[in-house]
Amino acid sequence: MPRISESLAGRVHIAELWPFSAGEADLLGPQADSLLPALLGEASIVPSFQGRTMPTRREYLDPSATSPRSAASNTWPELPRILRLLAASTAQEVNDVEMASRSSIDRRTLRANYLPLLHTVYLAHEVPASSRNLVSRVAKRPKAYLTDTGIAAI
Repeated sequence: MPRISESLAGRVHIAELWPFSAGEADLLGPQADSLLPALLGEASIVPSFQGRTMPTRREYLDPSATSPRSAASNTWPELPRILRLLAASTAQEVNDVEMASRSSIDRRTLRANYLPLLHTVYLAHEVPASSRNLVSRVAKRPKAYLTDTGIAAI
């Protein structure tokens, strides 16, 4: 938070909350889409969406079911190739240069745009290198994982 004047040293803990898995969402049914309003309280979120219908989880994940194909979807044709490369290299060290050359994408573009997008939507995850030897831990690269096992198995 760049505008806070306090450092908050020792007072902040960031908890990363992963989205529901498909199984969890199925078990929760329609309640899977009601977590955020429940956490924030009806008064804080609902008035800002009055007159609009909120997409369900299924509509959000499959926008083609409710809307025609948009021109914006054509701007990311590299994503399927990147997902296939990540699936083929799951649990291996991240090698940006090799992945960029195999996908015909500039390494900087891959690292600055595509991989952060996949991390943001929780489709990809990097596990930091680990070793008992501190020098080896610094020298090694993180391992990449495609978190959706269904996509990874294709």
